[in-house]
Amino acid sequence: MSLKIPGLDTDKGMIHFGDEEVYLKVLESFIKHTPNNLEKIRDYENIDNYRIAVHTIKGSSKSICAALLGEIAEKLEKAAREGDLAYIKANTGILLDEAEKIIETISDFLTNSLFPQGEDLKPEKDFPDSDIISAIKAAADNYDMDVLLKKIAELDKYRYKSHLHLVKWLLEQAEKSEFDVIQKKLQEILA
Repeated sequence: MSLKIPGLDTDKGMIHFGDEEVYLKVLESFIKHTPNNLEKIRDYENIDNYRIAVHTIKGSSKSICAALLGEIAEKLEKAAREGDLAYIKANTGILLDEAEKIIETISDFLTNSLFPQGEDLKPEKDFPDSDIISAIKAAADNYDMDVLLKKIAELDKYRYKSHLHLVKWLLEQAEKSEFDVIQKKLQEILA
């Protein structure tokens, strides 16, 4: 399958994730969870929530190699840190348009690809790999969205007899930037 998706440097993405299936899983996560953060940035009233949401969009965009979207989000994050509401009001619409275009393009690609979507096609393990769990916890400790998403995608290569919904839960928490919640849960799993 050819990984050519407009708005993404898919060659760089493949190198970054090292595996086509992992990269496609991260793209799936991006289109599933980014709309929630897009909703949060439509409201500038709470500048802290805005800054956190745009930071998350920046990280996930750069992670999937959507450079333009990542750059727009980075500039908006800087404006939010500086309290530059004029810049935020003038440029948030640009980010929303670009993000929605990228989401639609990725969604169309995944819908038309041969990528297997079913959990039943994954090999099964009894328990998630503790080294990967530790790496995810460390990424959460360091607020490193890029490593966090890469390690969650590694975890998602398998189905697990225990912690059936851990990957889904981790992705949901990552998209909400709930690093502290992730740290606490993974500490319990590792104990």
